[in-house]
Amino acid sequence: MKWLTSIMKILIIAVSVSYFLFLLYSHFSPLGLRLKRNVVNSEKIEEGMSRIKVLEIMGDPDDVYLSYYNSDSIYFYEPPLLSSDGIEISIDKDGKVSALVLAK
Repeated sequence: MKWLTSIMKILIIAVSVSYFLFLLYSHFSPLGLRLKRNVVNSEKIEEGMSRIKVLEIMGDPDDVYLSYYNSDSIYFYEPPLLSSDGIEISIDKDGKVSALVLAK
């Protein structure tokens, strides 16, 4: 039984170290920093802002969707790890921001 206790201790330590390294990588890797920067920059976006100003603040979007509503396109930016939604910025036909959906 003593060997089983030793294996359990090693397993708990290995899982803890793996979890710590995962958190460290997700927060401080170049990708993790870019995803956090997306959220910080998105807070500067306002309705009525021009498409050019949005691209200056946010940079190139991770994806662009065509819209079925009143907007011309929707810019999508990846959210940080474990966020439920992404950041979507709707651009209307006049090239202005018509809606903004932030990561939760």
